[in-house]
Amino acid sequence: MTLVEEILVRQLGRLDYLPTFEAMRVFTARRNEATADEIWLLEHPPVYTLGQGAERPSVDNGIPLVQADRGGEITYHGPGQVILYALVDLARRGIKVKQFVAMLESSVIGFSPAAVNASPERRASTLAAPRSRRSASACPAAGLITVSR
Repeated sequence: MTLVEEILVRQLGRLDYLPTFEAMRVFTARRNEATADEIWLLEHPPVYTLGQGAERPSVDNGIPLVQADRGGEITYHGPGQVILYALVDLARRGIKVKQFVAMLESSVIGFSPAAVNASPERRASTLAAPRSRRSASACPAAGLITVSR
């Protein structure tokens, strides 16, 4: 087995949610033991993603609703919200999902001046900061971190 330590970071700009989601599926299906892990940084045009536990809202405000295969409720994505998709082979790195989420949370807290009011002890899927500042959140099921400016 070849251990790949390299992680490629791709800054992808603004991309629609569905094609990005499909690209992640293709990436995962095609990867092998020599495939480098990747981090994708991007923004989405306005879209709501509905987790498996979400009920479809009865109000239509013109923003598309997309059913996602993650857990949770409803999540808004939009311009100015930087999203980090972590396409990481956790088994190859010997990392459990819960451990990886904690690592992502700690990284965001350490990296983002917006997350000064957050702490990893909260163990929530959201790292909160005052609305007047940027905020950061981690979505464990999707391996996703968002930072709003």
